[in-house]
This record gives sequence, C-alpha cells and structure tokens, in this order.
Amino acid sequence: IMNTTFSLNNITTFGSTVYGIYAVSGSNITIVNNTIRQLGASSRGILFDNANTYSSANVSNNRIIEEGASSRGIETKTKGLLATWNFINISGGSAEGINDPTSGGFNFITRNTIVGTNTSLTGIYFGSVQNSNYSHNNISLNGTSNVGIYIQNSHHNAVTENNVTIYGPGNVDAAAAGIRTGTGTLQYNTISNNIINTYGNLWAYGIVAQTQYSNVTENFITTTGNISHAIEIISSSTNASNNVITATGPLSAAFYITASDNLIQNNTVLQAHDGFLIDNAGADRLNLTLNNLTNIAGYDLNITTAGVNNTILTSQDIGKYWFTGSGGRVDIVYPGIGEIRFLE
Repeated sequence: IMNTTFSLNNITTFGSTVYGIYAVSGSNITIVNNTIRQLGASSRGILFDNANTYSSANVSNNRIIEEGASSRGIETKTKGLLATWNFINISGGSAEGINDPTSGGFNFITRNTIVGTNTSLTGIYFGSVQNSNYSHNNISLNGTSNVGIYIQNSHHNAVTENNVTIYGPGNVDAAAAGIRTGTGTLQYNTISNNIINTYGNLWAYGIVAQTQYSNVTENFITTTGNISHAIEIISSSTNASNNVITATGPLSAAFYITASDNLIQNNTVLQAHDGFLIDNAGADRLNLTLNNLTNIAGYDLNITTAGVNNTILTSQDIGKYWFTGSGGRVDIVYPGIGEIRFLE
C-alpha cells in the first residue's frame, strides 16, 4: 500500500496475536487519530512490517490500550517512521509501549506518553537500530522489574530529553531501570538530558550503560531504593559527564563501575551512599575528573576488589575512601601542582 491514510477508526480486538492496524510493504502511510483497544495476549495495536525498507510513515495522535500479556502498542519493523503524540497504556505482563526491533533505523520517536501497571513492562524498546532519535517521551511504569527505555544491539542513536518514572522494585536478576542497555554491539549512542526518577524499594537503577564509545551526559537522576545505583557502567570507553545525581537509598552508589577505560567527569552528586563504587578487578584505567560529591554516607571512592589498576583522579577531591586488598595503582593528578602514584 502507498500514499494511504488511516484515521478516526475505533478498533477493539479480543483474541490473541491480532493486530489493530497492520501495514506491510508500503510507503507514505499515515495513521492518525485512531483509538485501538486490545484484550488478547501477544497483540499489536499498530504494526509496520516492512523490514529494512524506508517507508516514510507517520503514526501520530493515536490512543492505544493494550491489556494482554506480551502485547505491543506500536511495532515498527521499518525505516523512516515518525511516531509522535501517541498515548499508549500497557497493562499486560511483559508488554511494550513501542517496539522498534530488527532491521530498523532513521526513525523519530518523540512526544509519546506511555503508562503501564504490571510486571516486566518496557516503555520503549529498540534493537538492531541505527541513526534514530527517541526524545521528549513521557514514560511512567508501575510494577516489578520494569524498564522505561531498553536499548539492545544498536548504534548511533540518541535518547534525549525523555521523562521516565519507575514505581516499583527490581530483583537481583532483573533490575528495574529508567534507561537500560542490553547485549550485542552497542556503540556510539547518546543518552542525554533525560529526567529519570525511580521509586522502587530495591534494585531500581537510573541508567544501566553497556554502550561503548558513547556519551551519558547531562541527565538528572534520582533513585530512592536500596542498592539502586544512579548510573551503572558495565562497558568500556563510556563518557559519563555533567549528570546531576541523587541516590538516597542505602547502599546506592552514584556510579557503579565494573568495566575499564571509562571517563567520569564534571558530574554533580547531591547525595549517595558511595560516590564511585568499583566492583570488578577488570575495571582498570578509570579516569575520575572534577566531579563534585556531597552528602556521601559511605565512601567517596570504594574499590571493593583487589587488583584494580591505574585509577586516575584528576583534579578530583576524595575524602573517605576504601581499597580492598592490594596490587592496584591509583594516580592523583592536579595539573600545575603535581602528581602522586601509590599502590593500594
């Protein structure tokens, strides 16, 4: 189908694995001002099935209610899609508001409102996507192990200026998070200027960053639960800078780091149990520069494992610190003043 508009439809479906609007092998398609309610599991409110093809589609101002488990409000197997000003309510377990899966890219997902109450919900998911923009979306999820925005196997994307609120905890195997990255090739992504609040009582993180050569910058993050770190960095070559962090829960760190070769600079930590919690012997060559730490209940710098090497503190004030074991080296550098190197 080409040059087609679907508008002002009122659609209700009852069975499982059904579609409200299904567009395949088309271009210049407009889907606007529709109301779609689906009661069955594994359903799709709006599905574009045009993999790896530029569709130039517009999905705007739709109201979609997904009540079945594993359902998706909008699924976009295409390129060149604009999805904006949609309202999506997901209430079935493991449901997703917007799913931008394999062979996609060059999509603009913006100014959508996604709400939901249940377990293992995802507001926006994208995988194997490149050169797309996810911005100005409002996401509010209530339940256990929910994730606002989930990034998988994608590169050169921007996740910016979203407002994400997570109510409810995670667990040790599936933490809740405002923004989370998964496995695969995750490189050159930007996560910036987002407002993230998590209110779970346990394992409800702000940002989980497993994305190499990427920027996590200028985000405002508040976590309130126990072991609810503001930013967890589990991949190398990440720049985390100019973030404003409040982590009020017990044992919650501003930065929880398990990977090497990362730069953390110019961040403002207003409250946390630990400022920098380094929890893996492979987290070498960490550069901490000009971060401002206040109201730290535990340690400014807490290295929990022996053998962490070449931690560099550049113009970085550290008050309370803890080094576990021996064998690592820490360099303290103040340009124009001097440099000190010592073993843990």
